[in-house]
Amino acid sequence: DDMLKLMADHYLGPQFAAVAGLIFAALLLSAVNTAVTDLVSIQFMMARDRELPGWFAGLNRWGMPVLPLLVATVMAAVTLLMAPDVGILAELYAIGVVGAITINLGVCGTNHRLQIRHWERAGMLLLAAIMFLVWLTIAWEKPRALYFAGGILIAGLIARLSVRNY
Repeated sequence: DDMLKLMADHYLGPQFAAVAGLIFAALLLSAVNTAVTDLVSIQFMMARDRELPGWFAGLNRWGMPVLPLLVATVMAAVTLLMAPDVGILAELYAIGVVGAITINLGVCGTNHRLQIRHWERAGMLLLAAIMFLVWLTIAWEKPRALYFAGGILIAGLIARLSVRNY
């Protein structure tokens, strides 16, 4: 973060560094918006599928799931408090995005009900394998990101197991 600003300032000038800082801020804001939106959607759908308690499916008068929005907002705030450095946030974002893309490509590539050509399926599976190797590299090089992703996964599985056994 600071290194990028320093390099931008040195090589391209302070105006470019300021614009680059605004662009990075917009990208991080977009990442937070994506994370909150996705977490709200996941909780709502899990409640509809009876994987979470029914009150997670409660909507306000504008059609927004209230409890999932609260949980997602608090989780985003806690994450920002625990990782105030932009570099750490980038690690967490990278492992999540690469993992999501890997899963999506793998699932689409192995779903034979999808009407796609053989070469498209093979391409998806090849890309999934490459993305998995990228994910492994991130996990190896950035252990904080791996612990974060693993913690989120374990918390979600524990919540799901608790509800199913309740």
